[in-house]
Amino acid sequence: MPSSNRSSSTSSSASDTSKKPKTWRILSTEYKELGNGKQFSRKIDLKTGLPKTEWQEVAKPPSSSSGSSQEEQHKLYLVLQKQAEGEPDHWSLFATRGGELTSARGKVWQVKGDALSMRHVPANNVAIFASGSFKAHYVLCSNLTADMENKVEAAAAREAPPKAANQAAVVENCQGWTIRVLRRLEKEGVVKKETVNQMSKLKQPIRK
Repeated sequence: MPSSNRSSSTSSSASDTSKKPKTWRILSTEYKELGNGKQFSRKIDLKTGLPKTEWQEVAKPPSSSSGSSQEEQHKLYLVLQKQAEGEPDHWSLFATRGGELTSARGKVWQVKGDALSMRHVPANNVAIFASGSFKAHYVLCSNLTADMENKVEAAAAREAPPKAANQAAVVENCQGWTIRVLRRLEKEGVVKKETVNQMSKLKQPIRK
């Protein structure tokens, strides 16, 4: 009796590994797209990074008649990068068009340096998702217009980098600066208030 091919029908499930799935997060929701185009989502605990729910299939919206796909949209991200052991993550804002994130290049707004005297270090044409220190990213704005990007540029320039007289007086680092920029962008209508509130919960204790 010929063997059954029924097992092949399971390729559409969330556990399909025929191709490496694409994954991304929007706030507390993690998404996964399989090689067959099916998408799944689950809720994530922002503090621990652990899943709170099981994967559930996401119904895809109808294709846009404009011909502009979601992957072509300009997006604004919060990017977290690992630092030396015991150090809090480095935060920056990153704007790029969609597509294959590992090869995506774009503009970075950030502050760097010792918390006693940090400085603005913006950069262009950066493939930040391909960095060896890359840890995680969160979508802050999924359709960043040219006017919105100008507002990001202005907000980042206006927010002064953290400074302190001595180590004991340090109260802020790159994470706090990034939240200040996001609060300004919230007022400008670039980022939603609830998004900024969620990102604020990710802040780590300052090392003194």
